[in-house]
Amino acid sequence: MPRYRDRREYYRQWRLNGPGGPEDRRRTEVSAKLWHEQDGRCYLCGDQIVLGEGQVDHDHRCCSRKRRFPCDYCIRGLCCPACNYVVGHAYDNPDKLELIARNLRTKLAEMDERLASRPEQLAL
Repeated sequence: MPRYRDRREYYRQWRLNGPGGPEDRRRTEVSAKLWHEQDGRCYLCGDQIVLGEGQVDHDHRCCSRKRRFPCDYCIRGLCCPACNYVVGHAYDNPDKLELIARNLRTKLAEMDERLASRPEQLAL
């Protein structure tokens, strides 16, 4: 627990910044607004998003991870959790994502050939 002059100040800060505080309300409002603007779809893959389950994607060059919610300048859109995970783990690098997609297409084509030549499995 951070050091405050007294308990009243600590609880005042918690009410302002803790769960249900202004940043949580702003997150909910921004998420709902983006959901409606994007017709309930992920801005990256186009899949349907359940209202309240989308994630607000933002440019990490602007707001650091220390902020609980990004500013209005760096919000890119509402995305599904899977896209948010992929983009985040690729460090927002579209070249890396394109390389991954290209390599995956190549491997999937190889796997299709390999699996097509596989002998039939015996039924149990």
